Amino acid sequence: ASLQWLRNTLFPTARYDELTALAASSAPGSSGVRFKPYLAGERTPHMNPDLRGSFEGLSLATGPQDMVRAVLEGVAMSLRDALDVITPLQKLEACVVTGGGSTSEFWLQIVSDALELPLLKPAAEQGAAYGAALLALRHVQGARADLGGTPEILSEIRPQSSLKAIFQG
Repeated sequence: ASLQWLRNTLFPTARYDELTALAASSAPGSSGVRFKPYLAGERTPHMNPDLRGSFEGLSLATGPQDMVRAVLEGVAMSLRDALDVITPLQKLEACVVTGGGSTSEFWLQIVSDALELPLLKPAAEQGAAYGAALLALRHVQGARADLGGTPEILSEIRPQSSLKAIFQG
């Protein structure tokens, strides 16, 4: 939703692949620009529907590439916030990614760097439908459902740098 908001507000004629290409011209850390992606409040993990999004660190030197990258990094770090809640309960070795954002290798690299986890991109693009079918089968059978085993993995994106360290530094 944050990238869609940015596109609709500042870059209404740009395609998403054009925005990610623009963001790629900004170094990790977005030249000091930070984005908090709470445009509609936040539910996990902050549980505050009144939180609002913001840019921080804007200057006369800030370019559009920095703002786009800051949005991507801000969303990725928001995912990291949620992961930090899950990790004490269940340590993850990797995450499977599907959906529109998974079409951008650049975006996936930012997420992998922020989570400090490998991301697995399945060959099948119908991740939500597959997951819904598994849940339905599990409900009907009352046991763990397996519809054909582990999906074929098309690619793996491994963390290359620690975005978390950039934000903490």
